[in-house]
Amino acid sequence: MLKLFKINYHPQLVDMMRKSIFVGTFSVNILTPFLLSYILYDYLDHTYILWWLVLNFLIFLARIYLKQELKFASKNAKDVNPILYSMIIIISLSALLHGYALWYFSLYVPDTQLFFAASVTIALVSGSISTLGGVYHAFAAYVTLNLIPIILVFSSKGEAMFYIFSFSVFSFLFVMLRSGYNIHSSLRENIELKESFERRVKESILELEEKNSRLNESLHNFQDLQDASMLMIAFQDEKGVMISINEAAAKKYGYENKEEVVGMSMRKFLPEKSVPIVMQKLKEESSEPYELVMKKKDGTEFPTLISARYTILNGKRVRMTTMMDLTDVKEKEQLLHKQARLAQMGEMISMIAHQWRQPLNAISATSTAINLKAKLGKLESDYVMEMTDNISEYAQHLSDTIDDFRNFFKPNKEKSETSYDELIESVLKIIQSSIYSNNISLIQEMECSDRFVSYSNELKQVVLNLFKNAEDALVDNKIKNAFIKVRTFKEDGKLIFELSDNAGGVSPKIIDKIFNPYFSTKKQKDGTGLGLYMSKLIVEEHCNGKLSIQNSQEGAVFRIVLKENA
Repeated sequence: MLKLFKINYHPQLVDMMRKSIFVGTFSVNILTPFLLSYILYDYLDHTYILWWLVLNFLIFLARIYLKQELKFASKNAKDVNPILYSMIIIISLSALLHGYALWYFSLYVPDTQLFFAASVTIALVSGSISTLGGVYHAFAAYVTLNLIPIILVFSSKGEAMFYIFSFSVFSFLFVMLRSGYNIHSSLRENIELKESFERRVKESILELEEKNSRLNESLHNFQDLQDASMLMIAFQDEKGVMISINEAAAKKYGYENKEEVVGMSMRKFLPEKSVPIVMQKLKEESSEPYELVMKKKDGTEFPTLISARYTILNGKRVRMTTMMDLTDVKEKEQLLHKQARLAQMGEMISMIAHQWRQPLNAISATSTAINLKAKLGKLESDYVMEMTDNISEYAQHLSDTIDDFRNFFKPNKEKSETSYDELIESVLKIIQSSIYSNNISLIQEMECSDRFVSYSNELKQVVLNLFKNAEDALVDNKIKNAFIKVRTFKEDGKLIFELSDNAGGVSPKIIDKIFNPYFSTKKQKDGTGLGLYMSKLIVEEHCNGKLSIQNSQEGAVFRIVLKENA
């Protein structure tokens, strides 16, 4: 029980209350008393009003004085706690003074004005959560001693309306106490987390500085190592001015030697679109590698993979930047994209032919029936109208099929909001008829409808590729009671898509190679070996996710894992 009265608040919580004291006490002890006195002036004894204003003013002065005492007190609890106790007592007296005033008002003023005065007090209580929330004892005392007199005064009126109001205030009291405690607890936990984080950051900085100090001892021999490296290496001061660069970087930028580059600003080698990216990385002081477009002396742009970190060189803090030219890598990647897309488009043409076969046969059969009726002289206008409507419906189906495929392959390099439900629905418009025509059952367990932002068209092609691989495996292996199962769910804050089949799985000898470029299990079917490689590249490089495979007892299980904001 004694713990309830024990005061032990973090200095930052006390300081939060201290900074809001003037606003709170001015509203409670100056503004509100003068407002109520003006409104109730004709109903109350003027001497009482004067004394009430004087007492509130004295409480205002006392709280301002204690605010100054808190400002100059040390962070030691022994110095702060006596001032806090005094502050809580003054706040309690302020609340009791309002409670006594409300009781006095109930004797002389009409019910309408009494409700107004009570509403003003409730409004002050609601606002106190922002001014007193840092010190819960002060908040709880102020709320309780303000609201209990309202409950007692209105309960004593003996009418249903007043009982209802009293019960509402009673419920509000508990809500405020609980909310105030939750807010106070959140503030305290945030402060503790912040201090813990800052402590860890300081420890990490000290550890990094120690490592940098050791690195500085060996920098005399580092210049030869730089020049021998095939990577581009440069050092800039904190203003971004080049103070050292290796030969590989100087020549890549289009200069004869590195001496020409020393003294130039790093911004000279950045196109405008790359500047915000670099500024953000400098602000974060991130050492994680990232892709960046850079510029040569003649203005030619080229892609790089760049990594930068701060170190100590000649006793000064500098930024060491390591860069790798990605021109060849990007060209090969684009070639792989084109090859994979051509291969997938070939499969799409096959799917279009499959989906068109039934409506074309239906159109042919309908035209044959009309021709036969005409030859027999039994062609009626109603029958012709019915048959032509059927032909129009089949033609519309053909048009819709083309629209589905065109939208599916529409190039879109910008992220958009989507969900697994939308991706799967779009893919099934393309491949569902082919799956069913091969007597393959489709099982859907859609448990995740969360939306996320990503490259939706690229993800559609990944999902289509997984469906097509499963279909081919089931058909090639002549599986009876074949099925493809697609499942979506959420696990540990991640959005997960799983596609599995009962085709027997992938051989353990090759499962580790399944995502390698040009590796294919469909040699007899002219497989390119690019489908799964490009799928993994899209999911992991473009969408910041994870694509993996494992075998179950029945067959292969492909899993896509994306963050909620991919």
